[in-house]
Amino acid sequence: MLKYFTYITSLALTFGLSVPLMAAPIAAPAQEVKTVDLAKPANDIKAASALVKKLDSLKSLTARFEQQAISSNGRIKKESGEMQMQRPAQFRWLTQHPFELEIVAVKNKVWMIDRDLQQVIIQQQDSRMANTPAQLLTGDARSLLKQYSVTRFEDGELERYSLIPAKVSDLFEKLDISFRKGLLSSIVMKDALGGKRRIDFSDVIENRALKTSRFEVTIPKDYDLIDETRFQEVR
Repeated sequence: MLKYFTYITSLALTFGLSVPLMAAPIAAPAQEVKTVDLAKPANDIKAASALVKKLDSLKSLTARFEQQAISSNGRIKKESGEMQMQRPAQFRWLTQHPFELEIVAVKNKVWMIDRDLQQVIIQQQDSRMANTPAQLLTGDARSLLKQYSVTRFEDGELERYSLIPAKVSDLFEKLDISFRKGLLSSIVMKDALGGKRRIDFSDVIENRALKTSRFEVTIPKDYDLIDETRFQEVR
């Protein structure tokens, strides 16, 4: 049961993907370059436009990840694994340590595969998931960024964009997405409850065509299937 709730928390905050993240090591302050509030008219939208250009050029991504999370009560959790994404709307997130859990999102559905419990849960992506890191990477960046104030920072080879929702969000109150030498390097989120989560990416490969089989889910015959979308569709 504990692992199930961990799963749902990760799903809620990364796909609707992520959760509370751990603060980055203290470093020298970066130089602030531009601030653009997209919720209000602005003449200078270079920061937002630069981020849109970066995200729109990201057609596919394969990487290893390490997550460090600290909850509002100070509890620390670490996870690692691999991920793949490909436009339009294909996302796979495989946690390998300290346990194996897989999340696959394609179009409007999410599959959660638990090999320990031999169980697959299928859920519908709801409207909350439109404002998440997964959607930021695979969705319409220009439309999504209209919902944030965007600030751009530079520090040598590191380029960081800070996003603050224009409206109060129960998913996060601030999201930082960073690029090093032009490649995605980290995503850091701070949620409204005081939790933080940091996701660092390594072995990043961008814009290499991925087979659609990477995002297909084959359910073994002996696995339990819980398809919550059937109930939602009936309602």
